[in-house]
Amino acid sequence: MTFNDALREVDYHQLMRRLTYYTEQRLRLLNVKSLQGLEAHDIVIETIRKVLEGKRTWKPEVPVTAFLIQTLESETSNLIRDGKKIRPLLEKDNNTGVGASVDLVSAKIHAIEQLRAAGADDIEIYVFDCWIEGVYKPAEIAIELELDIKDVYNALKRLGNKLIKLQDNEN
Repeated sequence: MTFNDALREVDYHQLMRRLTYYTEQRLRLLNVKSLQGLEAHDIVIETIRKVLEGKRTWKPEVPVTAFLIQTLESETSNLIRDGKKIRPLLEKDNNTGVGASVDLVSAKIHAIEQLRAAGADDIEIYVFDCWIEGVYKPAEIAIELELDIKDVYNALKRLGNKLIKLQDNEN
């Protein structure tokens, strides 16, 4: 039985309501105010798409609802974790009120200047730029930047250390 077959056997509308409610409650319990315009329903749809594309593997012996709830738990945790990596650096000194795109560009430039001052190399800056663009997975970053995965992992470690130091200096 495929995942598509299993989805056909459940009440899809009830499943979507249940998964959306679960995701809303999980985000509320984790005290997440905003996910850059994403809503719980969007996260559910994206998670199902990942399963259908084979990025998430479903085993037929696992009930579809239980599998999707476990997968949503992982997906929301990943979204929150990945958003926390860059949000503090981008939100700082971003009170111009001129417009969202201008604010984002100026915040991005300011964040890159801070990283450069902290000693970040080009690869670290490129990885940070990938994060800003919503690419978080090391394999996807390696493809995007046409780098060896080991270079990306090393840059991620260095960048993570620099971000921690920058955040500690602000506090």
